[in-house]
Amino acid sequence: MPTFDRQSRFTLTIPNAEPEFRVFDGPGEYPLPDEPEWLQVPAPRRHREPILVSNAHRYLLDNHYDVLLRLARHRRPVAWLHAQWAQAEQWGWLEQEQLQFLVVHSLQFPHFALPAAWDPQPNETPHMHFERVSQMAAFWQGEGVL
Repeated sequence: MPTFDRQSRFTLTIPNAEPEFRVFDGPGEYPLPDEPEWLQVPAPRRHREPILVSNAHRYLLDNHYDVLLRLARHRRPVAWLHAQWAQAEQWGWLEQEQLQFLVVHSLQFPHFALPAAWDPQPNETPHMHFERVSQMAAFWQGEGVL
């Protein structure tokens, strides 16, 4: 039988149910966990690329609109973003930081094509490759040393 407690919360107790299913709290405010479990579930592989490309396109529209317009004069931006995703996947750059770095820095090169110096070196792990390219990009922008 449903009951109401002093805080006017609705509680439903189900007799003979497993302990974790016996009590249901009704409407109210409940604290959101710091890292909700539902945010930790990765998207299926077939959905990952379209989601990332769509998010990258929105990011570029919001933060790099002028450069995106220049890109659109030469190529279809969404097709270019799909190519960037394929490149990131080939290199093993699957972290958010790595994908953003690749997309944003690729826009700075002539014809929006990556230089050969960005190709992975033999026996270079994806992490080592990303660190090397990040250092080169920082150097070219006057922010670091090689």
